[in-house]
Amino acid sequence: MTQPEHEKIMTISAAEFARTLRRFARPWRMRELADGQWKIHWPQGTVVITLKALPPLRAGALTLPRHAVSFAFFAMPSTARREFLARFDMSFHRGGG
Repeated sequence: MTQPEHEKIMTISAAEFARTLRRFARPWRMRELADGQWKIHWPQGTVVITLKALPPLRAGALTLPRHAVSFAFFAMPSTARREFLARFDMSFHRGGG
């Protein structure tokens, strides 16, 4: 595996991430490589997404799960990478303004 080319921290449970990722990737071929790692065959290349648990975010009595999400792109031009990440972000956007 190569070094990830993009990383982000997300406040989301692993189960919710996997559910949303399946909906996001529905038009393309996706397979789970290992627990917390998926490969998506995007029309312009391939992306491997890895989810790694982080300590939860705590604010008073509130506790939220957090994960580091890394993206490794293969044979994908920079414009396609930007498009993939924009669609990913839109798919994972939740309300709140």
